[in-house]
Amino acid sequence: MIIAIKNMNDLKRQIDAACNNAVENAAKILLKKLQEYINEDYYDLYQPIYYSRTMKFYESAVANMMGKSTATIGIDELYMSYQYPAKYTYLDGTAGHWTGEDQVHMADAGYHGNSNIYRDGHFWKDFEKYTNENAIDILKTELRKQGLNVK
Repeated sequence: MIIAIKNMNDLKRQIDAACNNAVENAAKILLKKLQEYINEDYYDLYQPIYYSRTMKFYESAVANMMGKSTATIGIDELYMSYQYPAKYTYLDGTAGHWTGEDQVHMADAGYHGNSNIYRDGHFWKDFEKYTNENAIDILKTELRKQGLNVK
């Protein structure tokens, strides 16, 4: 489809739309990579014996547009709710329940549900490394797909 650009405002509007689409597509690609790391570095390394998986941790990975050309990719800690009995004891000796934030930090440290189950998988560190090495190239590719000449 050919788009008529009659003035600078039309040009800006078209470039903004292309950039927005490219950022949104790049965020979706990075979200899939984050989910791959959750599978590889967390789920695949330990098969639970005492509980059934809900996949909430996997599903808590999100990509959100924060503006027209800004996105975040991460974990929605509020999505997860782990309510253990009040007698559940943290590493520091206090009692309470396991939160989504606890899950994210412990999972990246290699722990599965408590400090007694350790596997050497660090999903967030691996995702950060991948993102630092690839995000710009992914965005450039997506900008090219939108018709923008990016070097």
